[in-house]
Amino acid sequence: MIDANALMSALGIILSIMGLAPAAQARLRKRVEKIKGLPSIADRKKLVEFCELLSQRRVFYVAYNSEVVELCIGSLRMAQNETTKRIAELEHPGAKAMLEAVQDHLRVFMDKWSGFHTPAHWVRDHELTDFFRDLGVLRERVRLCTEGIAIMAPEARVLSADENAARAG
Repeated sequence: MIDANALMSALGIILSIMGLAPAAQARLRKRVEKIKGLPSIADRKKLVEFCELLSQRRVFYVAYNSEVVELCIGSLRMAQNETTKRIAELEHPGAKAMLEAVQDHLRVFMDKWSGFHTPAHWVRDHELTDFFRDLGVLRERVRLCTEGIAIMAPEARVLSADENAARAG
């Protein structure tokens, strides 16, 4: 069993670098305080499946010059729906907290960009640059969350930033 203090410390570091809103950080810290060990085998299996789902979503690893805004938005909507569904299935508060962090990041991105479309004159459109910059931030924050998940479910295969870049190249 993993030491609860070590896990709380690691999750605290992850939360501090994820750039969450203070309210979201407070909610996650409250959940983290309840952690007493690893999630159950059933919850770990669900976490592994969730990480696999995210690693199959091309929006999280395809090179920007190969992406289409509308496909990104559709893929992220699907990820939002799946994340919500999986949060409801989990029992372990720390596991729920990590998926809720993913959900928060997806929600912030979608609140800003859900109605955005590929501009007709994209060469002059700075919004497209902003969209992909924000998508990069979302990718990194979700990757950090999956690293937190891997602390609780070591069998979860989580792509590192280098692997994401290699897959995209």
